[in-house]
Amino acid sequence: MVEAILHFYSNLRCLSHNLMKFLQKRIIFPDFCFPFMGMAYIHAVLQEFRSRKKPRKEKL
Repeated sequence: MVEAILHFYSNLRCLSHNLMKFLQKRIIFPDFCFPFMGMAYIHAVLQEFRSRKKPRKEKL
């Protein structure tokens, strides 16, 4: 059971790298008339995804 869980999460790690490339290159927003709004949304989504991926450093 533990091996299956570890295997699943290792696959997610590879998927997250490919997902980042996909998000950066191929996302088409329905609000394409407002490109700046769409770009801000992409940046916010990617920033949230990256912050979840990296452990946060807290100051003591």
